[in-house]
Amino acid sequence: RRARLADIALVARSAEALEATRHELQAETGRKVIGVIANTADDDSVRAMAQTILNTFGHVDILINA
Repeated sequence: RRARLADIALVARSAEALEATRHELQAETGRKVIGVIANTADDDSVRAMAQTILNTFGHVDILINA
């Protein structure tokens, strides 16, 4: 059985580091990787981030908050 690879949504407050990481992951994995700017201390920002991810991928399989 073949493993299913995941597409990735990265979330950060700063676009600079986010874009560099997004490009690196996309190049290494060949998967769709999006970057979303959000402030997790702001409820409206979190809702907008979640909506962007759901609009792009349709669902979330794994969520990691570190």
